[in-house]
Amino acid sequence: MKTVLLNRKKCIGCAICADLFPDVFFMDEEDGKACLTGNLRSTGKQKLQHPDDPEIVQVADKCPVNAIEVV
Repeated sequence: MKTVLLNRKKCIGCAICADLFPDVFFMDEEDGKACLTGNLRSTGKQKLQHPDDPEIVQVADKCPVNAIEVV
């Protein structure tokens, strides 16, 4: 199991994460920033437990502002 951390303060709303992994990420219609499933409207850091999937690491690597971390 991996922990996905999203720092919404860093997010610029490019939507790469939501496009590549919509089961985990979605775009908040109100502020245009990424959210993790089950964490709507949390303004700071969000956390989600996710099965060990190599694709989630690839999504984190593609974030242009390094707002996503997988540990």
